[in-house]
Amino acid sequence: MRNFRRRPGGLTKKTTEVQDEEFLAIARNNPLWSSAKILHATDIPVSTKTKTVRRRLKQAGLTCYKAAKVVQFTEEHAQMRREFALQNLNENWEMQLVFLTVAIAAGLYYLAELVEEYTVFTRKCIWWTNLVILILYLCLWLFEKFPILMIFCGILAQILHFIVLQDFPFVTLTSPAFILSLILITVKTRKR
Repeated sequence: MRNFRRRPGGLTKKTTEVQDEEFLAIARNNPLWSSAKILHATDIPVSTKTKTVRRRLKQAGLTCYKAAKVVQFTEEHAQMRREFALQNLNENWEMQLVFLTVAIAAGLYYLAELVEEYTVFTRKCIWWTNLVILILYLCLWLFEKFPILMIFCGILAQILHFIVLQDFPFVTLTSPAFILSLILITVKTRKR
């Protein structure tokens, strides 16, 4: 049965069936090669493009993926991170704190604009962000052995954020949950 939606193209193929088979043979023998390398390995004229090679491979059922370049995390990397953390444990991070404060202020301004326009979406984003941060605190405590007081204050502050989120977008700045969450965040950042 003929498909009437599909119209035949007016251009002729630039490659022959033999050349297409050559593409497939090279791709099967060297699955990690790029389409440009496959094209370069053949004796096909320069006017043929790498897109043509990808198209022929796709027609044969072979798909292209970008190669993942992942550096394996070794024990040496973990040791280097621990050494860096221990060296900079008591360092004064005031400039970073100033930058972070400015970045947070800009983010809060953007959030205020977002809240006005997309209340439900913003509430969901904040809820999921709180959940992710809670999970991160638990992971820091379980796997990295962070100080228990810092983790406790952080987790309690996130739980209070969930309580404050119930009245969102009408947050009362004088509510006990909001004030206590600010105090806990301050204690968490100051206590080392």
